[in-house]
Amino acid sequence: MTARERSRPPRAGGLSPLEVGVVEFELTTQMAAPIEVVFDLARSIDAHIDSMAKSGERAVAGVTSGLIATGEQVTSASRSR
Repeated sequence: MTARERSRPPRAGGLSPLEVGVVEFELTTQMAAPIEVVFDLARSIDAHIDSMAKSGERAVAGVTSGLIATGEQVTSASRSR
């Protein structure tokens, strides 16, 4: 541990960044749909924005609607509370 790491204040719960560790989780969703439909839904900007309507998230740059493809980017923003 470096002097800088030792001087950092503890995080919530009293744990330093080095004591927190790595957390992984896996989510499996089963869908009764053709794989092509599921894949396109997963890369649909419109479907994602619709699913985040409560937060006010919207696509503001890059691909802002339709299907995102390899190498493309989207930037989103949500309304401030």
